[in-house]
Amino acid sequence: MLDRLTPAGGPTGLSSGVCRAYYTNHFLAETARDSMRMMAAFDEIAPGHDAAFRRTGFLFLHPPQDTTEVTANAEQLNELGIRVEVYQADALRREFPQFELDGIGIGAFELDAGYADPAGTTAGVMAGAIAAGATLRSNTPVVEIAPRPGGGAVLRLGRGEMLEAERLLIAAGPWTAPLTHQLRVDLPLTVERHVVAIARLDHDRAVPFGHGDLRTGYYCRPEGSNHLPAGLDSRR
Repeated sequence: MLDRLTPAGGPTGLSSGVCRAYYTNHFLAETARDSMRMMAAFDEIAPGHDAAFRRTGFLFLHPPQDTTEVTANAEQLNELGIRVEVYQADALRREFPQFELDGIGIGAFELDAGYADPAGTTAGVMAGAIAAGATLRSNTPVVEIAPRPGGGAVLRLGRGEMLEAERLLIAAGPWTAPLTHQLRVDLPLTVERHVVAIARLDHDRAVPFGHGDLRTGYYCRPEGSNHLPAGLDSRR
């Protein structure tokens, strides 16, 4: 395992840590569902490590025009074992009176969603991999990739060292496209800055579950008893 920084030293360690399976893409939904199940039993794969996974639930607020899509998607997610409850406008106002719901027509509450510590999760998974026989080399950037005759790849590392691999998995985040371009694989990726702010609330104002407003484009989740990390959807 070659890491140009340290595990979770890039965007992973700065993630807002939201864990949810509320997707319209069912492959992503199933992957997220299975990932949350893994984190709920984290000690089994990484003894002594804590992903700090907390199930809080997550409320998704939609404008009225999303009603048909939300209802259909919730039904399909429930069939996948992802528990989602749908609230029409009147029920939404009755069950969640703490929200300003002007312009909101329907809500979906994912019961098993929550949040985790991204750095702690990475450290635990990495420790499990090392215990299974993997070798970690931190602060080791890959600067060049070339196909190896007969299959696999040849890597040139930051200090000029060459490394051969029978199989290569590139999981480089923002640095993926420049690496795959060397293999004549063009990935249409763009990198953008995602700003997250943290607020401290009075206890009587704290919301014990995450929520996102898809109309105005923000999301937030609880952190402990009275902190609230929040971010904006950059597409809005």
